[in-house]
Amino acid sequence: MVLHNDTDPVELATQSWIMYSVGMALIVLRMGAQIKRHGLKGLKPDDYLMCLTAGFYTALIVTLIGSVSGVGGNGFTADVVATWTDAEKKEHIKNAILVQVCEQFMLATVYSVKVCMLLIYGRLTMGLKERFAVKLLAGYVALGFIGTELSMFLLCRPYNQYWAIPPNDIDQCAFYRKYSLPQAVFNISSDALMLAIPLPLVIRSHLPTKQKIAMVLLFSMGLFVIIAGIMSKSFALLPQNLDNIVYAFWYLREASVAVYVANMPLLWPMIRVITKFITREKDTTVSKSTGNSAAYELRTRKMQSQRLPNEETETWDQNSSQEMIVDRGVIFKNQTFEVQVTENKNYTKSRVYDEREHGENVYRVDVDSKS
Repeated sequence: MVLHNDTDPVELATQSWIMYSVGMALIVLRMGAQIKRHGLKGLKPDDYLMCLTAGFYTALIVTLIGSVSGVGGNGFTADVVATWTDAEKKEHIKNAILVQVCEQFMLATVYSVKVCMLLIYGRLTMGLKERFAVKLLAGYVALGFIGTELSMFLLCRPYNQYWAIPPNDIDQCAFYRKYSLPQAVFNISSDALMLAIPLPLVIRSHLPTKQKIAMVLLFSMGLFVIIAGIMSKSFALLPQNLDNIVYAFWYLREASVAVYVANMPLLWPMIRVITKFITREKDTTVSKSTGNSAAYELRTRKMQSQRLPNEETETWDQNSSQEMIVDRGVIFKNQTFEVQVTENKNYTKSRVYDEREHGENVYRVDVDSKS
């Protein structure tokens, strides 16, 4: 699928800076919200990693634009190269190096985003059986990154053939065709698996329908990341697409939307303000817990009678405070809305609580889950 002007380097530059501006704005808003909520000393590992991701993302945009704006890379035969001047050869070498550097920044961007999401999932699922799935997925993501890098370094030997004029293997060292297959498999499959963790939790919850739909749509933006990954690699694998820059547009879309998806959940309170239809302005009836289920009140006072998970030790401590619950599992939060997932040894029920206390709405949420 080639969209209008997807072969124009000027159009790529325009789209790149627009999408980059949106991504950086979301990162800045996310960091501002986290600092306001936790303070500088309370920032989480994924917050620091997102700052590093911003650097990777910036470098990706710069090198992506540069790699398609010159005379072309090293995908030419010896007969063609023989007609070039030394200055032309240097320009082609420069472009080929930019392509390789761009590919490395692309990997760094998308995989650092994956790690950010895994860190959030780890807090969200602490104490739940889904946490084991998060650990398995983290291992698979690490395997995918290592496997992709090994493919890059081993399929074109020696490594400097990526900018040789001409290379000894044009298919791989110029067009990255052999590398594209393992890169696509690891990248797309891990993205798909990452959707399988938050969506079931949201769907199983007893949140109001509008809020549930909004959360599902938010996380489902990851589907576009998968589509963009498929499209970008299709242009690397199909012979008729080797001499155009359409892949660069899909690289841009994949990386940008991945950055958006990684930051928007932590801006949920702001999103709720903007999308007024999600905001619950009426009080709901308080549901009571039944059986062996446990619902934890998300308030500012300490809770002396509940055994709650300690995020640092991953153990269950007495006398834990509400603030620790919020740090552990809440990614959608402001002063009036919180989502909390809880589970006990045998069975849990889903409940939504909306109580008026000191002029503020307090929500409590559990998720249906059987051990």
